[in-house]
Amino acid sequence: MKSRIYIETTVLSYLAARPSRDVVSLSHDFWEWAPKVYELCSSDLVRDEISKGDLAASARRTGYFAQCRILPQNECTLALAQQLIAAKAVPATEPEDAAHIATATLAQMKYIVNWNFAHMVSPQAKRQLEQAITQLGYTPPLLATPEEIFEAEST
Repeated sequence: MKSRIYIETTVLSYLAARPSRDVVSLSHDFWEWAPKVYELCSSDLVRDEISKGDLAASARRTGYFAQCRILPQNECTLALAQQLIAAKAVPATEPEDAAHIATATLAQMKYIVNWNFAHMVSPQAKRQLEQAITQLGYTPPLLATPEEIFEAEST
C-alpha cells in the first residue's frame, strides 16, 4: 500500500503556471514522479482555492486536482485548526493554512506538500507546527516542498 501525502494549494498553482521558473519545473517533475509512489490526497478547501482566478489556469489546476483523493473535513478538523491558531503555530490571519494542516494531520498523512514558506515549510514554521501538533496529541505530518520530498525519496 502506498503512503499518502496531502497536496496543498501552492503545488497545484505552480503546476498550472507557465513552466519557466525553477519551482514550476520542480513541481512538474514531482507531479510526474509522486503518483507512482504515493496516494495523492487533498481537500475541498484546496478545490475552492484553486477554482479562483484566471479561468484557464483554474482549469489546469482542476485537472491536476482530479488525480487526488478528497479527504473529509468536519468539526474535528475545524477544532484542530482553531487549536493550531490558538497555539500560535499558525497566524490567526491564515485559517485556511490551519485547515490544511488539520486535515492532513487527522488523516495521518505522511507529508503535507507545499511551497508555503511563510507558514509551513520554513525551518521555524516546521518546528512550531511539529511541536504544537505533538503537544495536542497527534503525530505531525512532515512538512516539505516537492523538491525536498523528491530529493529525499526518489533515490
